Formats: sequence, C-alpha cells, structure tokens
Amino acid sequence: MDDKKVAVLDKRIAAFTPDDIAEVNAQMESWHNAISNEHLCKAFQHLPGFDAEAFIQA
Repeated sequence: MDDKKVAVLDKRIAAFTPDDIAEVNAQMESWHNAISNEHLCKAFQHLPGFDAEAFIQA
C-alpha cells in the first residue's frame, strides 16, 4: 500500500469513536468465529469513510 493510501486510512481510523469501536466489537462477538468478508463489511459499514469495495479488493 502506498503512502498516500496509508495516510487516508490513518485519517479514517483516527475518526473512529469509542462507540464505533464498541459497535464493531459487539457485532464480532455475535458471530462466534464464523466471520466472513460479508460479516466484516456489515460490521465496518457505519465507520467514517469505510469503503466496502476497497476492503474486499484488499
């Protein structure tokens, strides 16, 4: 990943609030080790700047 993409990701991650992280954690716990890309996209969709298509391609 190039430096420009990393900088964009860093900004997006910095925008996450404790409530955002708690919501993701709660969703992850509910899947009991049966996590797929689809599950991850659903968990992350509410995070600021999340791009499901880019996530799946990565």
